[in-house]
Amino acid sequence: MVTLKRFPLILSFSLLVGCSGSQFTDPVQSVIVDTANVDLNEYQVDLTECKVYANKVDVADQTTKGAVGGAIVGSVIGAIIGNSDSSKKIGGTAGVLGGLEANADARKEKNQVMRNCLRGRGYKVLN
Repeated sequence: MVTLKRFPLILSFSLLVGCSGSQFTDPVQSVIVDTANVDLNEYQVDLTECKVYANKVDVADQTTKGAVGGAIVGSVIGAIIGNSDSSKKIGGTAGVLGGLEANADARKEKNQVMRNCLRGRGYKVLN
């Protein structure tokens, strides 16, 4: 039987394993463009330039900041409602959750930059 003391650790591990095995695709690769009546050579040039802009969104940095922020907030809350052990557990769990949320937000932002760039160049983005 799993004790409540180990629940945050098990939850954190489950979230990490679930995300590492998920079907996350690179937001830059997930944009679908209607290429009918489009010069494919020009499209490839525009696509490459838009990827450069989208890759300026630093997913790793935003994920790290989210994880650290979540850990700090979680540790403070854990310290307020419990002792040092609960502070560590809650801080760790909040850190994982904060990192996951920040990662998802950064991927969405990267995808949006890519889509806006292609639309701005006159392409019909389908998704």
